[in-house]
Amino acid sequence: MPREQAANRRNVFAVLRRLFRWAISRGDIGKSPMEGMETPKAVKARERWLSATISSGQPGSLFRTFSGMFVSRSRSNMPVCAV
Repeated sequence: MPREQAANRRNVFAVLRRLFRWAISRGDIGKSPMEGMETPKAVKARERWLSATISSGQPGSLFRTFSGMFVSRSRSNMPVCAV
């Protein structure tokens, strides 16, 4: 897995560790292959910014933003039916 995907690496590690623990609890395997492996280091959370429209604090502004994106896209892709 590429080094740029450090958070993804940590998430995959956690899922696999749970999977093997579950398999041990069922008796499917005797020992986890994850045993003895170091957990990847946690990554620093990145800063995230919202646009003025979304962060305006007006009720429904986020919903209108997203619904407008999907409605405009779906209307342009709708086939025209002639009756």
